[in-house]
Amino acid sequence: MEAIELYQEAYYLHKKEGRLDDAMVRYNQIISQFPTSEEAKYARIQLQSIRQAQGSAPAYPAYSPSGNYAAFSLDNEPTVSAKRSGLAAAGFVFSLLAIVGLAVLVFWQYSAMIESDRLQNQQAMQLKIMEAEISIGQGDFERAEKILNKVKVQYLQAYFVLGDLYLKQEKYDEAVVQYEMLLSNQNYQEEARTRSDFAKKKRDERQAALEEEKRKQEEDKRKEEERKLRAKKRQMEEERENEPEPEPAASEDVNYF
Repeated sequence: MEAIELYQEAYYLHKKEGRLDDAMVRYNQIISQFPTSEEAKYARIQLQSIRQAQGSAPAYPAYSPSGNYAAFSLDNEPTVSAKRSGLAAAGFVFSLLAIVGLAVLVFWQYSAMIESDRLQNQQAMQLKIMEAEISIGQGDFERAEKILNKVKVQYLQAYFVLGDLYLKQEKYDEAVVQYEMLLSNQNYQEEARTRSDFAKKKRDERQAALEEEKRKQEEDKRKEEERKLRAKKRQMEEERENEPEPEPAASEDVNYF
């Protein structure tokens, strides 16, 4: 079984059926059999994601305040009211700390869940990009274009891959459009401008080549017409030279009587 097939099976077990143990077996199989492949890289990422999801959050430490009790005698023993007030204050502080701790724990878990979802979505997009690149390598440009158009809104680097696909097909104007979609993003601005300028250069070179080809065709057509005209003129001259001279008319004796 190829690496991509194993990865697709593992990904299905992981994401669709939730069979994490079986998915981990497949991911480890990919890493063992195809350690240098792209699928092995993604398999390591997925294994890390599963381990993070299976790991339990650190338990929030229980609050256990310690009192500093001074020695006292019956003369300075606190009243019942004072004791109740102190217990109420301690209970309030304990409740407040418990609420804060619970809020921190909930926030930590929520942040971890958001980050996990983000990583999983990014991994899914990377898998789609890899699938599109495989299709490009196989010459299936139409399928690759469909995949990239679906994911480019969520995964901006797909604009580069789609632009490169159009560049490969010599669709220079379409390539420029894809690259320039990233000019407003500071992270990709420089690379987008470089690729866009390259696509424009290739477009201009092709246009110049087409114009030069058209000029040569027109020049060849003009020369051919001149050649035909000279040949026709030469043929007419030869025909005139070979034309026999007319014989003089015979004189007739006229008898007037």
